[in-house]
Amino acid sequence: MERSVSKNKRRRTKKDRISDLPDPLLLHILSFLPAEEAVATSLLSKRWRPLWRSLPAIDFKTEKFRYIKSFLQFVDKMLKLVDLKSVKKFVLNVDCHKAPQKTSEWIDAVIGKVEYLELHMSSTDVYEVPSSVSLPRTLGF
Repeated sequence: MERSVSKNKRRRTKKDRISDLPDPLLLHILSFLPAEEAVATSLLSKRWRPLWRSLPAIDFKTEKFRYIKSFLQFVDKMLKLVDLKSVKKFVLNVDCHKAPQKTSEWIDAVIGKVEYLELHMSSTDVYEVPSSVSLPRTLGF
């Protein structure tokens, strides 16, 4: 009986080693999550609350949201609150028919600030890339 009590006590006193990791490493780990999950980590502890605002990679996907309106609000709010200077990679997976103006706004907001831009647009609409963006000579479609 003593053994199980001491074992339970050890479990309760185990230290949170993940929160002891330096911010750059935590941010690297969070950058592999979809945007809404990375933001949700702020609920884990006070230590994690501000991290999502400095993510090096942001990945937005409409299919993760039940309603397009929720998705649009989430992306708008996140782009206002996140430090875009810290974002190196921006991934947007969106149906342009459902949000054509917003899609252009979001892309325009990050162009020139990110190193890597990945777009998955399920639409026949054309998005004209600004001339300030350098593109490879050939693009595979």
